[in-house]
Amino acid sequence: MIINREKDSEESRDCMQGIKENPLGAAPVPRLMLKFAIPSIIAMLVGALYNIVDQLFIGQAVGTLGNAATNIAFPLSTSCLALALLFGIGGASCFNLTMGKGERETAAYYVGNAVSMLLICGLTLAAISQIFLTPLLRAFANLAAAITSSSVASSLPYRIFSITVAVNK
Repeated sequence: MIINREKDSEESRDCMQGIKENPLGAAPVPRLMLKFAIPSIIAMLVGALYNIVDQLFIGQAVGTLGNAATNIAFPLSTSCLALALLFGIGGASCFNLTMGKGERETAAYYVGNAVSMLLICGLTLAAISQIFLTPLLRAFANLAAAITSSSVASSLPYRIFSITVAVNK
């Protein structure tokens, strides 16, 4: 029996190269958790800091009425973000799993469905929030007296930004 050491070394080199390219199959789980969790935690902290700084600037520029308007409209933007994350992460997960299986046509199908559902649900949410804006804001504020024409008008840029973010996700 003849042993071909060059062939064995090529196979081990290919195997090691695969590990270097994709550490998910070989690296220890705690190290992977830290590697992927820390950027996610930082992103969440930046998002929270953005909301805090945004409220500071609105409070300085507009006053307490501006803060009230953005706080009342915040559930609408959270709903838009929830839809974007639902279809974005779900579609990306299905896409990645099917690409890993080598099923390119099915992967494209998942992406198309995710984008279609995002657009349909985003436009539906935009229409519902536009039609029922005052009752929704009253429900979010829990006080009918808190709804003024300026708080309804102040929420319009916030809603447009939220819909834009949802469509771009």
